[in-house]
Amino acid sequence: EELRALERFSRQREELEAKFFQLAAASGKPRGLRWIGCDWKQSVTFARDVQSGLISAFAGIEIRFEAIAGSEMEEVAAVGDVRDASAVFHYQNGSWGTGGKALFNMPPELAIERLAGQFTPLDAPPLK
Repeated sequence: EELRALERFSRQREELEAKFFQLAAASGKPRGLRWIGCDWKQSVTFARDVQSGLISAFAGIEIRFEAIAGSEMEEVAAVGDVRDASAVFHYQNGSWGTGGKALFNMPPELAIERLAGQFTPLDAPPLK
């Protein structure tokens, strides 16, 4: 099952990335900011949810925002700074999906470490 999940992620990655960006940009988070770009890093770390047993993928991303006109973020100088994050994906019933959730300031390896009680890393090597 794990090998099949990793292979499917590799095949569907471009489609999953597009879906992630679409959902994340529509989420309204962070408040006052508009998603303007997302650069994908090559490595992906996989883990299994301790409670559900589902396989998850954490992909490294760099996100760019701009302030929404009239929002409280309009005067914040750091708005244009690139933000590191992990994009989260889940494998269920033979297919990958995403809710557009980004874990800010957490590259994939750190996300797995910080969520150690919730996820256990898979023995599979990270995808490049």
